[in-house]
Amino acid sequence: MVALTDPETDFSGALRHSSVLGMSPGEEYQSSSSFESSEFLKMPVDNSLMSDNMGNQGLYKGTVMKKTGKPHGKGTMAYSTCDLIYSGQWVEGDWSGFGKLTDTSTGMEYEGGFLDNRKHGLGVITYQDGRVYDASFQLGKMCHKGHLTWPDGCKYWGNWNDDGVPHGRGKKDFTDGSSYDGEFDNGVFQGHGRMTYPDGSWHLGEWQDGVANGLGMRVRKDGKLVHEGMYCHGNSLTVSSLPPEYQEKSSGEFLLYRSSVTDGRTLEGPLPNDITMRKLQFKC
Repeated sequence: MVALTDPETDFSGALRHSSVLGMSPGEEYQSSSSFESSEFLKMPVDNSLMSDNMGNQGLYKGTVMKKTGKPHGKGTMAYSTCDLIYSGQWVEGDWSGFGKLTDTSTGMEYEGGFLDNRKHGLGVITYQDGRVYDASFQLGKMCHKGHLTWPDGCKYWGNWNDDGVPHGRGKKDFTDGSSYDGEFDNGVFQGHGRMTYPDGSWHLGEWQDGVANGLGMRVRKDGKLVHEGMYCHGNSLTVSSLPPEYQEKSSGEFLLYRSSVTDGRTLEGPLPNDITMRKLQFKC
């Protein structure tokens, strides 16, 4: 038997990123319905078997409407027809307002806004593997942007796909002090981006499959340029690193060689100045 929590608990909680949620610590989520104005219509119940408007049954502790007997106000329902526990605000049998939903079969927990029995508004969802999402929800569906924290302490802010994997523009901070700000493809650095390393140096340019690939530049913390030119699978390419048939000793400039690694073109000879930085324009 699941022990029910006290319905008078302050369900506002202390959300992990209250600034992201637009709430101050301790501030209670307010729904569009007024609960206090109907206090005289409610009565308390303790561990009563009842159903919600979805037809699911469970033991309920909290307040109900005197006329209908439906959960209304603050209360906790431990369901017997599914592996869920809901603690929070109710409106005539529906989850509406601020609450906490726990799936005891998967370990998933959600704390935030609800509307008509679905996650809605700002909320925090925690999975059993330790991933934590701070995001907006629209009628049960998590929006594709917000904060993500991994079990190892890495943090991400930006866009993600339907599976909650970083996808599109975002910034990831690593526990060693490094960070990547740029484009992602299914969780992998892909496209234009800037990687800042623990020693303060940084790399700006094109990325493919998680490593520098294409035009890029590496700069030390003090601003001194280390390398500017082509990178292939994370390694810088200079004239001396090219096959003999592509080396030109006269210019001493970086060359594009088999540049299909970036966009399919094949260029030989000195790197044109108009390409050097034009393709590196990227606002972090």
